[in-house]
Amino acid sequence: MRWQNYRIPFAFWGAGVRHAGLDALNATRADPGLTRPGVNATGQPIRNGELANASLSVLGLDAVPGSRWDAAQDLHWN
Repeated sequence: MRWQNYRIPFAFWGAGVRHAGLDALNATRADPGLTRPGVNATGQPIRNGELANASLSVLGLDAVPGSRWDAAQDLHWN
């Protein structure tokens, strides 16, 4: 499978957001490069499934109940 088929842009912008890649701001996440790590791989990338909980975190709300991605709301953007 070609990386263009599964790589999705994911960004934050606005007041208080650092000008850096999300991978650089999140030491617990791995930059996948052009690979497609499985869900059980060591060194998980930032996934598009984290969007809901990241958005709720910005709003000061709890994570989506039962969610798998960013359930701890620990994705850093600043």
